[in-house]
Amino acid sequence: MKFIGSWPLLVRIGVIALSCIVVIVLIVYFDISKQSQRIAQEQNNEIVLQRQLADKYQQSVHLPAHKLQLNKITKVFDRMLIQLPKNSNTAKLINDISQEAVASGLIYRAIVPMGAENKEFFIEYPLQLSMSGSYHGFGEFFSNLSKLGRVITFHELNFSRTVKQGTNIGTIVMDVKAKIYAKKQAVQ
Repeated sequence: MKFIGSWPLLVRIGVIALSCIVVIVLIVYFDISKQSQRIAQEQNNEIVLQRQLADKYQQSVHLPAHKLQLNKITKVFDRMLIQLPKNSNTAKLINDISQEAVASGLIYRAIVPMGAENKEFFIEYPLQLSMSGSYHGFGEFFSNLSKLGRVITFHELNFSRTVKQGTNIGTIVMDVKAKIYAKKQAVQ
């Protein structure tokens, strides 16, 4: 290598060309391959961003309809809250339930108020009801309760049949947990 200048011209050109090729290959390997990897990552990122843009576009297109629907739901919810009675009407409703039971031909064995449960917008008053009577009496009872204009839900219904000894005649016994609802005083 000391005397490269004395080498024949073709050998010098070959060594220079080979050196240039090695330098170009090294540049491509270390610099351009990293850039191509970065470009591939950015292209994948672009696809993700395009999907997000399409999703956001779909949401923005439907935004007025969603706002209208939210307003309708809010109005209905507010009306429902207004229809809930205040706490003072709960005792009257318990009386109404017992009167409807008697009017339907049922014998109520127990109406036991349980502890009130505070919820976010309302108060839930569970009652344990135990009644007996005929099939049609229960149908009339539930029908009449639906006309009270109050929200009453029934949970854990348990029906059984009692038969008088020596006969095939019996009555239906219902044990149920009823929940009545009242609005909180702070909710308007």
